[in-house]
Amino acid sequence: MYHVEIDYLRHKKSNVGLGDLITIENEKLSKSIGIVINKKQLLNKLWLEIYLLTDEDSKPIKIPQTHRLVYDGLNSILKSLNSVSKLKSLDSLPSNVKDNVLKSKLYVNRDNFIGYIDKGSNINKIAFQHLGDNEINEGEIVVSSIYGNDTIYQLLDGLTSEEL
Repeated sequence: MYHVEIDYLRHKKSNVGLGDLITIENEKLSKSIGIVINKKQLLNKLWLEIYLLTDEDSKPIKIPQTHRLVYDGLNSILKSLNSVSKLKSLDSLPSNVKDNVLKSKLYVNRDNFIGYIDKGSNINKIAFQHLGDNEINEGEIVVSSIYGNDTIYQLLDGLTSEEL
């Protein structure tokens, strides 16, 4: 997961939303694809939490360096090393990369994504950071991947806390 801070005053027209596809490029990641899972705004800063999309082998989905991407000019955050940019569309990706994105579990379930696992979880109890607008209720079933296997939990009891 990557935390990205954006100067909101400089990039007001950047309409990045939950579920949007993003490219991340730094020394370790060469044009990897991620998805926005959380968005916060405070003190003229916009903070994005981005999960990298992975293929069937749990490796980050990457765009070949030779492929030129099409970015929407208004939605571009940066365009250099250590950059984060919003993809204009899936069609701007090479076909094999597009297929991997469409098969990625997180991308397929982006509308049902409720959060990510937090410390304090074990096989009997799940602790997670609730994100987005998806409401959750007692009795609902949630699925988490543990060592590549889907594990199902039923919500029976809950404790909530707020970030300071």
